[in-house]
Amino acid sequence: MPAVLLGVALVVAGVLLVRGFLSLEPRELARILRWTGVVVAAGAAVLLILAGREGLLLTGAVLAAPLLLRGRGRRRSGGADGAAPGRASSVETRLLRMTL
Repeated sequence: MPAVLLGVALVVAGVLLVRGFLSLEPRELARILRWTGVVVAAGAAVLLILAGREGLLLTGAVLAAPLLLRGRGRRRSGGADGAAPGRASSVETRLLRMTL
């Protein structure tokens, strides 16, 4: 009986969580997910340090670094929204003509 109650509680919690996510603005959802990731990563780091697995922690940090740093260059150089208004670029080949 306790397993059934736990299952029902988990289903209800899941439905409420999904409804909450669907009603959020994308910017707010991204912020929540980002901070959730930070908290989970910090908790995992603490657990690995307490377990004496610093090497595994260092390996994970090295593998995660490109993901964490991938947007930095685009933000500094202006990115897609950094173009001046009124300017256009065009490409023309034998099969394609495109103006952006």
